[in-house]
Amino acid sequence: MKINRVGVLGSGVMGTQIAGVFANANIPTLLFGYQEHVKKRFRQDSYF
Repeated sequence: MKINRVGVLGSGVMGTQIAGVFANANIPTLLFGYQEHVKKRFRQDSYF
């Protein structure tokens, strides 16, 4: 089974780490959450 894209619900510590693993594997990843400062940090730290 091939994973084409991923959506992660929750932008807390665990959610950002899970999303980061997929993003670093070059899999399109959406991070859903309400903590804006976490989403900004995730975008800066990712290798897109």
